[in-house]
Order: sequence, then C-alpha cells, then structure tokens
Amino acid sequence: MKFFDLTFSGAVLPERDPRQVKQAFARLFSIRDSALIEEIFSGKTVILRHSLDRKTAADYFRKINLLGGQATLVTSPKHRAVHRDEVLILESGNHCDPQNSSAPVPEQADKANTNRTSNKQELSRLAALTAQATQKSQLMAAKLQRQKEQFDRIAAEELEKIEQLKRATRISVQQDLVELKTLEKTASQSASTRMSELEEQKTFSKNRADCDIARLETLVAKSRTDKTASTEQINQRLQETRRTTEEEISRLHQLLHDTQHRAEIDIAELEQQLQKVKLHSQLEIEELGNQKNENLGAMEKELKELERQQQATQKQLALHTAGLQQRGQHAQTREREEVSRLQVMAADIKSKRDQGIASVEKSLNQLTMHTQATLQHLHTSELEIKHRQNPEGSNNPTDSSREAQAPLFT
Repeated sequence: MKFFDLTFSGAVLPERDPRQVKQAFARLFSIRDSALIEEIFSGKTVILRHSLDRKTAADYFRKINLLGGQATLVTSPKHRAVHRDEVLILESGNHCDPQNSSAPVPEQADKANTNRTSNKQELSRLAALTAQATQKSQLMAAKLQRQKEQFDRIAAEELEKIEQLKRATRISVQQDLVELKTLEKTASQSASTRMSELEEQKTFSKNRADCDIARLETLVAKSRTDKTASTEQINQRLQETRRTTEEEISRLHQLLHDTQHRAEIDIAELEQQLQKVKLHSQLEIEELGNQKNENLGAMEKELKELERQQQATQKQLALHTAGLQQRGQHAQTREREEVSRLQVMAADIKSKRDQGIASVEKSLNQLTMHTQATLQHLHTSELEIKHRQNPEGSNNPTDSSREAQAPLFT
C-alpha cells in the first residue's frame, strides 16, 4: 500500500477571504493556537498530515480545496537510504573477501607434469565460463535497460492520458459554462421581450381608456348642447304661442276664455315636456358618469393585473438566474474534484515509476557485484592452475597471494 504526505504552503484560492480560510483550517485540524495558524500560512511548506492512505489523503485534499486552500500530496518514502560520511552503504548477502583467500599449496613435480594436460582443459573451460558469464551479464543488463525504457514509456503514456482527461474535463466544463451563459442570455432576452409586450399592452390599454373617456365627455357635451337647443326651441314656441294668443284676443275676444284655457294646457304640456327632457338629460348624464367610472375601474384592474404579471415575471427570472448560478458553482466544484483526483493519480504513477527505476538500479548493482565476484573467483582459480603448471614459481607464495588478491575491476 502506498502512503502520502499532505503538505501546505499557505496558498489560498482566488476570490476567497484568507481570514475565513484560516478559521476553517483551525476547525478542520482542531488548532486553537493562532500563532500556529499564522505559521502555517506564512508561505513555508509544512506537512499537515503524513503517512496517509490513498482514500484519507484524497479526502483531506478535497476538504482543503473546498475550504479555499491549495494543498499538495506527495508520496511518503517507505525506505530511507543509510548514509555514512556522504557514502551510500549497500547491504548484500554475498561478499567476497579477498584477504581470506588462502595461498595455493605447491604440488609435487611429478604430479604437476601429469596434471598439466588436465589444467589446460580446465583453463579452457574456465575461459568459456568467463565468456558465458560476461555475455549473460550483458544480456541481463540489456534486458533490465529495456524494462526500464518500457516502464518509462508506460509512465509517459499514463501521464499523457491523465493530461488528456484534464483537457477533456476542462473543455466539458467550459462548454457547460457557455451553455449556461447562453441559457441565461436567452432568459434575459425572453424576459425583456415579455416586459416590452407588457409595456405595449399597458400603453394600449391606457390609450383605449383615454379614448373612452374622451368619447364619454363628447357625449356629455352633446347631451348638454341638445338640452340647451331643446330649451331654446320650447321658449321660441312659447313666445310664438303667446303672440298668436294676443292676436287672437284682439280678433276673437269672444273666444278668450277658450284660448286662454288651451294656452294654459299647452304651457302645462310644454312644461311637462321640459321636465321630461331635463330628467332624461340628467339620467343620460348619470349613466355616462357610471360608464366612465366603470371604465376607469376596469382600466385600474387591468393595470394592476399587468403589474402583477410583471412582478411574477421578474420573480421567475430571478429564480431562473439563481438556478443557473447554482449550476455554474456545481460545475466548478466538480471540476476541482476531478482535478484533485487526477493529481492523486499522477502522484501515484510517479511513485510507481520511481520505485521501478530504483528496483532496476538495485538489480543492476547486484548483478554487477555477482559478476565481479564470479570473475574474481575465476581469476583465483586461473592463478592456482598456473601455479600448479609452474611449480618453480611456488617458491614466492607472497607474490602469488598478492597477485591472487588483486581485484579484476577498479
């Protein structure tokens, strides 16, 4: 299992209040010391949590991003190298100590002569083994190099895939934001069109009401004019009747009483007609006034209804705008979570690559040490065989021992 360290350098996301981010940090990590909080946000890199598993590290990383901070996940080292005076100490199970090699014991001259042929064969076999060991080590080194290159290529492909996922996620989020902006613009245009229609309807209703009022006022004026004309007509007729009566009095004195009585009757009828005309005019005036009031009331109701529709449209537009903003925030949150997950994956892939490289280098070192030990052993055997072939040279064992102990590689 891989472990991660959660580090923080005091970076705060744009458009976030640093004071609120510090307070949220104190609550998340249960920190009561304000000096410690200031030191965390001083710009120095600090380790908030170490040796976390993948799930816990991703959870902390997501929480810090939601609070407004910019944390970083790094792989926790499982094994640390041991240094002594800046020299890397490598441990190995197989060591070859040249000093413990014993010097070859000289053989008898007769045995040396009899074994000379067999020693030549042994030297040939040892040379063949040496060539095979060298070839095998070269093949193993080439194989390890190919494995290393293949691992680097796989890691590069994985990183390229992650970058492609990042680009695809960013493009998707940008498309969502463009779509949201388009919807918001369409809603604004629709609301503006609706408002214009309501304004036009309001203006039309107002103009129609003004026309109705003007028509009613014209009718009232006409009724008053007709009333005046009727009154003048009646007065003219009355005067003509009186004049005719006076003429008839002079001419028909004997019919004076009858004419007077008829004149009185005509006057009474004319006065009744006058009263009827006045009453009818008053009724028409009252009816026109009632119609005017009714039209004004209907116009006020229609104006109130238009205002209510306008307020409802504004409320609906505000709710729609709030929904669009909430969807935009959700898209941004989803983008931050996806970026966090991709960063964790990238850190994991880099850790695998580093471990693979370290394993390959360790295998190369072990193979090199094993090859050197094998070549040292073959060289020692070759020296022993030479001493067996040349017993005269066995009188100086110190030189032979030193020559046997000389390393093959520096």
